[in-house]
Amino acid sequence: ERHLQQNRLSPLSSGINAEYGGGPWKHSRTCNALNTIQATKTQKKFIVSPQSGRYTAIIDISRNVYLYMCTEGGNVGTMSIVSIEGDMSEIVGVTARESSILLLTEDSFIR
Repeated sequence: ERHLQQNRLSPLSSGINAEYGGGPWKHSRTCNALNTIQATKTQKKFIVSPQSGRYTAIIDISRNVYLYMCTEGGNVGTMSIVSIEGDMSEIVGVTARESSILLLTEDSFIR
């Protein structure tokens, strides 16, 4: 049985608390332009971030990983793009860790 811990999720919008009637969500971080960046990724499959919110990764169906790093104040961000080559099986799962991203394909793990 899984229990959702209060204040463990990091929504991208400060309006999410009101929009979803309260709940366990608490706005904890703002990364300016991240909403705009993710909106342009029309073939995104996963969006993940470690608990610290140090970065956000957007993974698309073309096997590209867009890493968006946000400064502490949220005013400046940088984006890097990593293309996954070699293992051509579909990405079926992703988790973000503080220092790495784990991708689960149909055949293997990619770190």
